[in-house]
Amino acid sequence: MELKNFISESFLVESSLALLYNNTVQNFDTDRQAGSGRVQVVDKIFVASPNQGIVMVKAKTRSSAKQYETRMAFEDIEYQQGEEDEGGNTTSFQSQDGQEYVIVPAEYNNSEVRVSCSCLDFYYRFAVWNSKDSSLLGNPPPPYVRKTDGGKPRNPNQVPGMCKHLMALSDDLKQARIVV
Repeated sequence: MELKNFISESFLVESSLALLYNNTVQNFDTDRQAGSGRVQVVDKIFVASPNQGIVMVKAKTRSSAKQYETRMAFEDIEYQQGEEDEGGNTTSFQSQDGQEYVIVPAEYNNSEVRVSCSCLDFYYRFAVWNSKDSSLLGNPPPPYVRKTDGGKPRNPNQVPGMCKHLMALSDDLKQARIVV
């Protein structure tokens, strides 16, 4: 058994947005970063879970004429009482329950995140590997079974990562200061 597989199967390893992003940029030829610039984040719904320290973002993203369900859930989020502070140490959002919540923003490099997208790129290239490091939001798909003998594997290094829709949502959340 390879050391990488042994470590990932033996320890609970969760990913940050930075790790998922860097895995994607470093391990794949297609430029999802450039593609994410053409993705529109059409609608965002925030779901607050202060007792669990979780903020979930459910978004509809659009590229070309197709629309996708794109989701992120940040863990270990610190909820605050009162209003957003002037110094930028906190940020606020309105949750689907209509309530305004104030949080310390998730850290791009350190906060644990779980992600999912309904696009086929995420499904075939990342979902299985994201599930192995606990960064998949939802249930893992069944393993891909190749129907032909030709072609290269979709994720030869077996790394968790993000599709262009998740990259676009990540950028949107940075602009909204949910992630810093």
